[in-house]
Amino acid sequence: MANLTDRFRSQMIDIIKNEGWSAQPANNEGAIPPAAGVGTDFSNNPLYVTPDWGDEGPQNTYAAIEEAQEADYENRFLPHEIDLYESMGNPEQMREQVTRSGNLAGAGMDSAKAQAERKMKSYGTELNRMQRSEFDSRFNRDKAVAQVDARNSARIAKKERDMRTLAGGANLNSETNRGPIDV
Repeated sequence: MANLTDRFRSQMIDIIKNEGWSAQPANNEGAIPPAAGVGTDFSNNPLYVTPDWGDEGPQNTYAAIEEAQEADYENRFLPHEIDLYESMGNPEQMREQVTRSGNLAGAGMDSAKAQAERKMKSYGTELNRMQRSEFDSRFNRDKAVAQVDARNSARIAKKERDMRTLAGGANLNSETNRGPIDV
């Protein structure tokens, strides 16, 4: 599976980088000019179709709009898509996400333990040595379970994202709403 993912990722990056895709339009060609105000003379606007343009005026305007949209796509979204394809199957990113998720879960459990201790102190209760040992043991066990669960969830989320990307179902919007697992 890793070979298929790696081949797909490298093919997509090669297509994007080598087959005439450019991040910047040359000399701002095809850029849509800002909208003119009310009562403005539109004759100087290259995207305004006047009757004296003849039969090719509308298609030239449409072509200019399409080129401007493509340039906008290449400037705003293409770099993010390249990053998405490059992140597929990346074991280093997987390790970082798993470690980060485990650390966050551990920190959450440490905070819960400290809060429980403050609550007991606010009521004036003190634990003897045996109770303290049981209390610490319970929180350490819960912390380990929470860390394992967070790490497994991070692995599953990363693999699901890679599969959606491979299948063409991943988009930037779904990737930005993944919470702490977002890459």
